Amino acid sequence: MVPVTILMVDDNPEHIALCKEYLSDRFDISTAMSVGEAIHKLDDEIYDLVILDYDLPDGTGMDLLRKIKEMGVESKVIFVSGHDDLDLSFQALKLGANDFVVKTFKYYIQLEERILETLYD
Repeated sequence: MVPVTILMVDDNPEHIALCKEYLSDRFDISTAMSVGEAIHKLDDEIYDLVILDYDLPDGTGMDLLRKIKEMGVESKVIFVSGHDDLDLSFQALKLGANDFVVKTFKYYIQLEERILETLYD
């Protein structure tokens, strides 16, 4: 079976390390720490899923989500944020995100379930 490929876009190395440690035995995870790096990787590779953080050093996850849609990238998107903001989640879903996950303590544990739901439901 071909592994599921995920691009995780987050500028927090600790979040990336925790998620990779928890998820890498099941998924093939690449990372980007900025909007620019993510765009470059999305130009070069096809991913099944993008996990997209809101706060990035060179823009927001919303900026990148718009760009992903403009580029015609067909990857599914799970938007993540430390902000439990109903308006933000609505905007992300309206722009084409498939799911919205709030970064709570140990959110990476529920992330596996949300990845599977997003890819296979």
